[in-house]
Amino acid sequence: MISIFVYFSCDNSDSLPSISVPGCTDEIAINYDPNATVDDGSCEYETVIPGCTDPTATNYNPTANQDDGSCEYEDELHFQVSINGTGINQLIVFQTGILSLNIGDEIGIYDGNGITNFNDCSNVRGELLVGSGVWDGSQLDLVAIGSIDNCSFGGVQVPGYVEGNMPTIVIWDSINNIEKPANVTYENGLDTFGDLLIIISDISFE
Repeated sequence: MISIFVYFSCDNSDSLPSISVPGCTDEIAINYDPNATVDDGSCEYETVIPGCTDPTATNYNPTANQDDGSCEYEDELHFQVSINGTGINQLIVFQTGILSLNIGDEIGIYDGNGITNFNDCSNVRGELLVGSGVWDGSQLDLVAIGSIDNCSFGGVQVPGYVEGNMPTIVIWDSINNIEKPANVTYENGLDTFGDLLIIISDISFE
């Protein structure tokens, strides 16, 4: 009698290699391919919304589905506020619908006669950047930094805007890479540092 033994191997060494399947991997696209493993840039959308699609950018637009190259990053900004917060702030609101600004333009808020010295009572005054931000087409709420002056109480001065001074608004044109002094329209008539709320409804240039 002859015995026959049959062996079955469970070794996976002969399994097929994984195969990359190109296609659209974005679930919100109209041509999303659930079988695709590698995005090939073919995604199509019903409505194209241009903007910055990089979440690490300062002007990231979560509703954008097509990157238009407008992304701005912290170390690339034109306006860099160099003073520390003091706990004294001024809210300045730039309303939606300012048509003279392009998405990606920067807004700089200056006090032309702010306190610039630090931790003494030398009372040095001059132009000082106290706030900034990047326009994304919707309402932009910026906070300006106010000064501290405790010299009359035996303390010191810390840099920032001075209450009663009027802010100066300067725009960095991100397309032409130039600064442009702005003429602004105030919505509620309040236009000096220390007012309850400053609202800017329009910006024009000479």
